[in-house]
Amino acid sequence: MTENTLPGRRVLITGGSGGLAVPTAELLLREGAVVTLFARNEEKLAKARAELEPVAAGNLRVFAGDTTEEDDVRRAVEFAADGAALDGLVTCAGMSQQVPITEVGFEEWRKVVDLNLFGSFLAIREAAKAMCRQRSGTIVAFSSIAAAVTHRYVSAYSVSKEAVDSLVKNAADELGPWGIRVNSVRPGVILTEMSEDLVADEELAGDYVEQTPLGRFGEPAEVASVVRFLLSDESSWVTGTTISVDGGQHLRRGPNLTGYLGIELPG
Repeated sequence: MTENTLPGRRVLITGGSGGLAVPTAELLLREGAVVTLFARNEEKLAKARAELEPVAAGNLRVFAGDTTEEDDVRRAVEFAADGAALDGLVTCAGMSQQVPITEVGFEEWRKVVDLNLFGSFLAIREAAKAMCRQRSGTIVAFSSIAAAVTHRYVSAYSVSKEAVDSLVKNAADELGPWGIRVNSVRPGVILTEMSEDLVADEELAGDYVEQTPLGRFGEPAEVASVVRFLLSDESSWVTGTTISVDGGQHLRRGPNLTGYLGIELPG
């Protein structure tokens, strides 16, 4: 039987009630980590907690708050550290939109960027403060396939996720001298509740699969295992990089959402 790779390590997950955050938390708990889920919706947090309790072994905690509010993020980091060290941060909080750039409202565009980029920045900044004091720590930010190849009609999401990758590179460069590693993962289409409508549309689903060399959609556990690797000592010489977990879709192109969204192009 293999030993746990994250024994006793305290990890904070933002967007902690989401479709990729919960499977990630499950794997980290199984690997011996002490996990804090940080999210805004208390009902969803309670549901996530109940789902994870069978594997938690007393190592699961939840914190309700807004990842775009500085005070909430600061308190979440302190809560996750629990008077000791904060060993890991995983930024999962995010949202998207599917609106042509000529029609998307400024407030709607800014809301996506606020959560995806500014929320990631606040979490990284506050976690890094704690990690600098202890001269160690690992940060993993969730990016997206939309940062690697263009995705029409999701401009705010694509731009914010590409900015997250840039933030990761700069943070890794700055924080390296303190022994802190910073990386990101770029999931492709993963089979979660958020992708149900997409997968149900045969034409769009077929287009995604056609642009994926491995010829299928991904499973949450396949993303979680990469996050676990980046948080563990197995990746001790890895920082400032982005790992695509997309079946190779970044080698081809993004989806054709035109028909899916009912958009008429000029003849």
